[in-house]
Amino acid sequence: MSFPLKKAALYVAFVALAAPLLLPACSPKASAEEPQPDPTACSSNVPYSFRNFAWWTGTQLRAELKSRIPDLGNSLACGSAQEAKVRSELTAMLLAKGVHATVVSTDPSQASTEVSSFLSKLPFFVPDGDDQGPHISFSISSPQIVIGAVSVYEAPDSESDLLARIARQMEGKPFDDTTLQLQQRQLVEPMEHSGYLSASITLSPADPLLENGRYVVPLNASVDAGPVYHVGMVTADGGPLLRGRDLSPYFDLQPGEVATPFAFARLESSIMTVYFQSGYTAVHFQDSPILDRDRGVATYRLLVFPGPQYRLRTVTLRNLSPKQEAEVRNLLALVPGDVYDQVAIDELHQKVAESINLHGLDYSFVPQTDRQLNVIDLTLDFFKDTAQSSL
Repeated sequence: MSFPLKKAALYVAFVALAAPLLLPACSPKASAEEPQPDPTACSSNVPYSFRNFAWWTGTQLRAELKSRIPDLGNSLACGSAQEAKVRSELTAMLLAKGVHATVVSTDPSQASTEVSSFLSKLPFFVPDGDDQGPHISFSISSPQIVIGAVSVYEAPDSESDLLARIARQMEGKPFDDTTLQLQQRQLVEPMEHSGYLSASITLSPADPLLENGRYVVPLNASVDAGPVYHVGMVTADGGPLLRGRDLSPYFDLQPGEVATPFAFARLESSIMTVYFQSGYTAVHFQDSPILDRDRGVATYRLLVFPGPQYRLRTVTLRNLSPKQEAEVRNLLALVPGDVYDQVAIDELHQKVAESINLHGLDYSFVPQTDRQLNVIDLTLDFFKDTAQSSL
């Protein structure tokens, strides 16, 4: 299968800048509250999820709630009477088990919705199938629901100590059903790097126990290790810009070695640089090993799928004097009609910092993409960098 494993460094920068906006802009609603108009609430129905109701699975919760609320579907309107009804029914279900709890729901903020929409319009955006997107989250705010003892079963002798150490680090952390898959990955990953590429671990919550005013959820970790794999054949096709090139010097694994999940980390990094300098804003890699479980052999083949090639339609510089603008254009060395070069834009930061005429300045930028014409309008907004100016 295909993975959009690597994206431009610009993507990371934008996610970092947008992160504060992704925090909920509204306080969680408690079960006893009436729904109030919320200016940040989503304008249409969104999916909903459950975080720490350890007495049920998500499927069981949905089935029970739909039997109690006949018109309940798989989405809710933010701040609606139906959302309040779900909180109320969850509270009643807990009370029936002897659990006196406060149930809250958190709606997606307007900011998080706008940031998601903004990122989706950037030229390097690749949809992630694991991304839930904006949704309403139901959880128990009190009492605390935490992870208890994590018991690991059927682990290979060579991995048992390491898995036990990782399991102990989970104990006492908040229990969250939505993060169980992540915690399973935390246990599986070190096994994969020891050659157990088909290993799987299932975390199963046991019945919560009331201890010192909080509920403790024991977890059972069942391990299916599979064989230790060794490397078979390793090949790579670098895509249209590198087709026919011998890329084997960049391979991280060689035939006969103990297999690990990735044979092409160095190569993929180099390939991205080549494509980003040639107008491609996204590169997809198909790089998962093909596993022969019977023989314990992993075969690696890298395939490269670049997105469309973009060219610059305009380059606009703001907040500079004519002399400074001329210097920046010379340093950037990109003009309308050139292929879009993400690496050159990133490297401009250092060039600006080293310039006497531009000392103390830095810039932010957003590439506006025309996907029909495969062109980009690039605007660099310059500003005074106070940290650099004080040096």
